[in-house]
Amino acid sequence: PSIKAIFDCRALVALPAEMRKKYTQHLFACFGSKVKTLLLTIESSSVVQGPPFVIDADEVRRLYGDHYQIQLLKRVVNDKTPRHLIDKGY
Repeated sequence: PSIKAIFDCRALVALPAEMRKKYTQHLFACFGSKVKTLLLTIESSSVVQGPPFVIDADEVRRLYGDHYQIQLLKRVVNDKTPRHLIDKGY
């Protein structure tokens, strides 16, 4: 069976900045750009030491923009810290 979609809810945010490009290149090498991807990231105005790491929209465009058409489906604003959100299952 071929893979039609990827749901990345915790992998990218778990990686430090220097590993993210290699991770996304590996995904493209394995699955190409025809596989739909649902990516959950965390943005925060506070300085946070991860994981989970904060990944803003600009970084998503840098990592995925050459291979995918990016569409923001939903943005949830929450004043909790990224660690709190992950601990609660978000």
